[in-house]
Amino acid sequence: MVPPPAIPPRPQAGSEKNSTLKLTNLRQGETVFTRLLLVEGTVGTGQRDGRITVTCDGRSGFKSESWEINRGYFKALAPLIPGPNELSFEWSVSGANETGNSTIIVTYDRPRSAPPLHLAIIAACDSPVWHNDGRKPPSIPNRPAHTSNGASVKDDKLSRFLTKAMDKLDLAPSTHDASLDDQHRALVDTPPGPRRDAFRAGGVTEIKRRVALQAYLWQSFHSEQMRRHGMGRRAFQLDDEAAFAQGERSLELLPRVHLLKSRRTLREFRDPENAQQKHNARNGGAMHAFAAEALEDPSTPQELRWSPVAVLTLDTIYDPKMRLLRAHGAIGAGGPGSLSHGVMGSHWLWAAPRSLGEVTQAFLDTEATDEACCVNDLNECPTAWQTLNIGSGAFFHEAGHALNNPHWPSGLMARGYIEFNRAFMTREPGCRRNNVPPGRFYAPIHEGNDDKHNHIHRAQAVRARWHPCFYIPSDPPLPYLASNDQPTWRQWNENEPSWTSTPQGALLKCDSGLGAIEVEVNGEYKTHIEWLNLPSSPQGAQMPPQQTLIDATYLSGLVGFDVNHTSSPHVKLNALGCNMRQAQLDGFREHGTAQPLRIAGMDTSRRTVLRTLSLGQVNRSGKQWDVIFPFARSDTPGVELVAIEIFSGASLDGVVLHYSNGTVSRFGPCGGSPFRMQVDAGDRIQRLNVRAGAWIDALEVVFKSGKRSGMRGNAEGGSLRVLEPADERGEVVGLYGTSGGWMDSIGAYTSSPT
Repeated sequence: MVPPPAIPPRPQAGSEKNSTLKLTNLRQGETVFTRLLLVEGTVGTGQRDGRITVTCDGRSGFKSESWEINRGYFKALAPLIPGPNELSFEWSVSGANETGNSTIIVTYDRPRSAPPLHLAIIAACDSPVWHNDGRKPPSIPNRPAHTSNGASVKDDKLSRFLTKAMDKLDLAPSTHDASLDDQHRALVDTPPGPRRDAFRAGGVTEIKRRVALQAYLWQSFHSEQMRRHGMGRRAFQLDDEAAFAQGERSLELLPRVHLLKSRRTLREFRDPENAQQKHNARNGGAMHAFAAEALEDPSTPQELRWSPVAVLTLDTIYDPKMRLLRAHGAIGAGGPGSLSHGVMGSHWLWAAPRSLGEVTQAFLDTEATDEACCVNDLNECPTAWQTLNIGSGAFFHEAGHALNNPHWPSGLMARGYIEFNRAFMTREPGCRRNNVPPGRFYAPIHEGNDDKHNHIHRAQAVRARWHPCFYIPSDPPLPYLASNDQPTWRQWNENEPSWTSTPQGALLKCDSGLGAIEVEVNGEYKTHIEWLNLPSSPQGAQMPPQQTLIDATYLSGLVGFDVNHTSSPHVKLNALGCNMRQAQLDGFREHGTAQPLRIAGMDTSRRTVLRTLSLGQVNRSGKQWDVIFPFARSDTPGVELVAIEIFSGASLDGVVLHYSNGTVSRFGPCGGSPFRMQVDAGDRIQRLNVRAGAWIDALEVVFKSGKRSGMRGNAEGGSLRVLEPADERGEVVGLYGTSGGWMDSIGAYTSSPT
């Protein structure tokens, strides 16, 4: 494990006019891999406040931005363009007459082969966004700058009364079937006044820019966290490569944000039974499912089905009468070879900054949440800055699921985003959590105290090391990838890890290399084993193995108890391949160590017979199958396998083996179409390649001679797994499994010389 970062030294008191700048997370000439760079450091010779202005490279077109110095510490965000960037820092320290300036060169090397995290907005088919992009005139006339007589004060009171009355139109009607929309709402829940008018005037463009800016903040935070883990400045990319005009430009307008039209209506979106936060809702996961429908629609760009997507639900609305957030679900899921997306409602965007220059202001904004029209989500969002923390942080959390992360015990994936602001700030408004009274500030915030809760867990960082979205150009070549041609790459990408129980322990194999083994105790993460293959890691570049054996003694040392004791907790191992494929060994005591079988008719004094773990899903109410091949038995000498038939259609329906004495072994219902292949005399089955998920999709038989049956069944279904003996000298000598109308599960008996 990488130790926590040291606390940067506090600036010493002094009275020099020319102060100094010390960058604590960046070196002169360093290469980084994200568009938005988080820069941290100290300024001056005393514990004073001030301002530091960062001027981007003159060729970039990005504006200079000013950032706070609090008790000598600062954090700044600098947008970059590809190639070398000259960043200029100019600062002044309050009350000390201290000023200074400094310049640093940073190179932005965008990883072009890394698939991006896509950004998307989903809207109901009858959403207001489809009319004039959701733009509307201001809800009330702007207040005059000056009053001409006393009557204007009275008129202003009447205006405020009318405004409050109009705002009541935002409240839910007495029945949930009626529309919650009206002409006075913006596209998203927003308190009345300038905030609402900004959304009404900007429509969906205003929403896109705020979402895009938050995604850049996620990116810069992730990059800094990975640096602290010693894995390089590693983060996902955004779809922001398109050429843009020269001249002044805004960071938040660069990424592409897709607007997707759902086939569902506002009534369906806002049905309380589809609301995740409604207790016992009939379909609390509806918004995630609706997003999946939109992503899979033929009109949606195909790239959104190939890499992870962060999806904002546009038509979220808070119903104060029901105290329910409608059309909202905070849900994410994903993995290799599957649709990967996380969804989040739009109810928090009113508190989000619309430009880089507003980031500091937004994270210091203590305006109370107007619960007449905006939600205090889970009572964690009483103010604007806390709403931004929870909203943006939870959105990133769901995107984290799409990026193949479960809930980790701490950090972003454990709701540590309650302190999301600390990644970018050096002070924080007082609140119950930091035990500072309202109106005062918790300061200073720096690398030593900014990620107690809001961090990337080490296990999440290890997954990011191997996730293709987090590739950086300095990474070594992918292990065991012989070439980059399409067939070789596809095979490497599909190789699944596989667990095999042996008398010595659990044997784990993956032809694409093993990136990590995660250990759970009673369903909770306990520890992990990692292979990073990075020159910067403390152990140096460690080539991931293609196989490893986890025995009971070693595992007991990791978890701190005897894993084989009958009263010991349940231990599960999750293998992570370097291609992000996963395989679980659910219960080490039950499945980690195999006991040799004694089978009538087999000479077990000279061969060890074992039973593999099964693949698919056991159908306990279906037909049970159990076959030992006659040629492996000592009581049927001279019998040879001469042919094999594989029956399949949309899935595997069964196997029939033909022997030299005219007998056959039937395994499965054997419907569908048969494929028959002859077997050479004396040849044996080396392994079975299986595509499986909830059932057995397809099967390929591989012989010791190298002959193959080819994948028979649905060759694109499920995931690719292997049934094979632990010893390469061994062979497959039998099958077991379950079926209904087709094969639901399959396992193998193997035999190896003792």
